[in-house]
Amino acid sequence: MVSESHPGQSIGSRLRGFTLVELLVVIAIIGVLVALLLPAVQAAREASRRSQCANNMRQIGLAALNYETARKEFPIGRRKGTDANGNTIRQWGHLSYILPYVEAANAYKLVDYDVAPADSAVKTQSFPFFICPTDPEDRMNNDTCIAGGQWLDAGRTSYHGNGGSLPGESFHIGPSSTPRVDYGENNNGIYVTNVPIKMKQVIDGTSHTALYAEKVKGDGDRNLVETASDWFDIGGTGQTREQVYNACAALNPAPYTSNAQYPCGGRNWCHGDYGTSRYNHVMPPNSKSCSQGTSTAIPVNDNGGATTASSLHSNGVNLTMADGSVHFAADAVDPLVWNAAGSRDGEETVADPF
Repeated sequence: MVSESHPGQSIGSRLRGFTLVELLVVIAIIGVLVALLLPAVQAAREASRRSQCANNMRQIGLAALNYETARKEFPIGRRKGTDANGNTIRQWGHLSYILPYVEAANAYKLVDYDVAPADSAVKTQSFPFFICPTDPEDRMNNDTCIAGGQWLDAGRTSYHGNGGSLPGESFHIGPSSTPRVDYGENNNGIYVTNVPIKMKQVIDGTSHTALYAEKVKGDGDRNLVETASDWFDIGGTGQTREQVYNACAALNPAPYTSNAQYPCGGRNWCHGDYGTSRYNHVMPPNSKSCSQGTSTAIPVNDNGGATTASSLHSNGVNLTMADGSVHFAADAVDPLVWNAAGSRDGEETVADPF
């Protein structure tokens, strides 16, 4: 049908569109709506990532408990030292032991505890259940962190086992007929050096004792100060928990560059060092990590200090307890409560902290 015009009907009344002002108003309204919705979308995405992170931690927590059920002890936190025959004990850590219980049995077949992790083919295998989705970036494939190529493209980890509520300095106790206790550590958590902890030793109760927490992976840069991932040098040796806490809390990290910091946390899941896959409860979540001695890999692990749980989530970290439950521990948690969650046998009296 052909449309006909009628007398008195103007062309403008039939073809009128948006004016420039109206178009600009519409665009402005759309911009405001996008600005309002974008934070909500980002928050929803982060909530999903945090939930997946918690699921990962629940998975490895249950794996550790299944290991304990099968072996009647938790995995050794860190192997180190020599046996009675003078043979080196290869420094594998707790995460390697739980691989068969997280559907990684084929990878576990590549683990040989008589071969150093740096010489094992399994070291380059990455597992999604060891990485927090909020902290996916690998910033450690550089000369600072790969140790002459040993840890190039190594599997990283965001999840660290609880060493305890103390600084965790190591000590050598000489030759022993029991290789597991050739080298010791001053700490009281689930994952300590050379000693497998049994469930009956968790006298504080499994719901009050931490098993795993998050720690932001290293930034790989000794000249970049990043509190969530770096360790800072406080010097000294043999300091008490209170001394380490006070020194670390008072430290201004801004000038701590070069060898005054260590930026390679979580650079592999194979080792059980504090610098790779363990932490302690000296400092509250998302506060600083500090090392006695100097902040290179060895002092971080052997001289003890504060290896602090951290995350890129807002206002706290995910925490797996020794009963397999996962909680979100706020940055503002009472330091005494947080410290109590680190020890397995401190007999502290605290209410449900999380």
